[in-house]
Amino acid sequence: MSFNSFSIRLHSHLQTHLLHGLFTLLLLSASMTTFAQTEPEKNLKPLNHHDYTLWNSLPTKDLNLPSGDTLTVTNVESNTPQDKKRVYIWIGNSYPPNDGTALLAQHLSKTGTVWYLDTPDSMFIPRTKTALRNLKGDFLASMLDLATQHYKQVVIISLESAAVPTLRGIREWQVTTDNKTKRNRLKNVVLMFPNMYVGVPVAGTERQLFPIASATALPITLILAERGALINEVDKTLFALRSGGSLVHTEILKDSTDGEFHFHNMRKMAKVTADAIVQGVAEQQKRANKVGYHIAKLEPSEALKNPPVSSVVRGMKRFDPPIPMPSNIVLRDLDGNKIDVKKDYKGKALLINFWETWCPHCVEEIPSMNRALRQLDANHFAMVSVSYREPKSVVKPFTEKVAVDFPVLLDEKGEVASKWKVFAFPSSFLVDRNGMIRYSINAGNIWDTDEMLGYLRKIQDTKVASKTK
Repeated sequence: MSFNSFSIRLHSHLQTHLLHGLFTLLLLSASMTTFAQTEPEKNLKPLNHHDYTLWNSLPTKDLNLPSGDTLTVTNVESNTPQDKKRVYIWIGNSYPPNDGTALLAQHLSKTGTVWYLDTPDSMFIPRTKTALRNLKGDFLASMLDLATQHYKQVVIISLESAAVPTLRGIREWQVTTDNKTKRNRLKNVVLMFPNMYVGVPVAGTERQLFPIASATALPITLILAERGALINEVDKTLFALRSGGSLVHTEILKDSTDGEFHFHNMRKMAKVTADAIVQGVAEQQKRANKVGYHIAKLEPSEALKNPPVSSVVRGMKRFDPPIPMPSNIVLRDLDGNKIDVKKDYKGKALLINFWETWCPHCVEEIPSMNRALRQLDANHFAMVSVSYREPKSVVKPFTEKVAVDFPVLLDEKGEVASKWKVFAFPSSFLVDRNGMIRYSINAGNIWDTDEMLGYLRKIQDTKVASKTK
């Protein structure tokens, strides 16, 4: 995986230090900017994802769009108004906005007004990533028409799967906007933790980017989670965006993971993310000015008229015929022991589970895995879990609180998960006694039901093939 071709701004909040593994390689070829963390707000209660008090207190505003439609946005006016200099148009993702969203909007309002669109609510769609990815995005084209009439600088922000309708809407606006001055008021498109894949396929199989990724020509700032599921796949997204003519700048948030608001500390997340957005926009404007980059008027594209429909493959999926393990797994466990899965578990059927400590569904299935393990033949069956991109200092304390009756291996660089084509957590593979993958599942599960125990016993009871001379 090569990152040498793009600029990286690394945010370190607790101390300045080089990251291990992948990010050590990054820093060999990229400049590092350190952002100092402010002192913790000790007197403020911690926030969780179900706190909405602050969010519900924010004012709303009806936008009368040039299209004739009206959209209601949460409106956080700039507290340092500069003659309507900048507006942030934030396209909300599938999660309901909460107090973390409110704090981030308030931090951003120091440099511009914020319009937050609760996309599922406004578009009358289910709060699912699939429904969000299937939106055309035409509502954003009209929002851009309005914003570029009244503001000198427009910055678009999207989170996760909202990147897909966001780019579609901007492209439609580029096709229909002849006024060059208005087009160039769009200064930056910030894609936070973007997921532009068509859907979540069967664990262990390839996935596909939406065509809009390579049909986009914009100044884009990608904000990525250091420990997110997509970090190892970012080269594919970068290649697609750049092939369409986008100028892409990338920033990585240290200690950030996938999931809503991505840090356990939501107050910290809001401040750090706001800093990353503001600094990323400034950096991207410098780069655009240096190379003379302008927002182009685009032509309609026949290839984009019928995009693939997003879907999620759920449940246990059978590989027929069975497929070999994509790679051996050789990692350290929590005691520092080197575990060679093919060698150490030769002749045993395996449940290989990829997970993360912050993932609720991952945590919820552990007790049922423990119970299932006790009902199976230890001579012919074993479980191995692989912790994705988390250090021992995070995983070890977790296992001291939550009983895990099987080995936990540390995939700190995420390389094993990448080879196994794991894109969602948890993801599990059922490997028979000959090392062949029979089944996979990319969702949380209750492993000691009669149905699941049936799958586990089926691989446990496979005969070991005799070696031919």
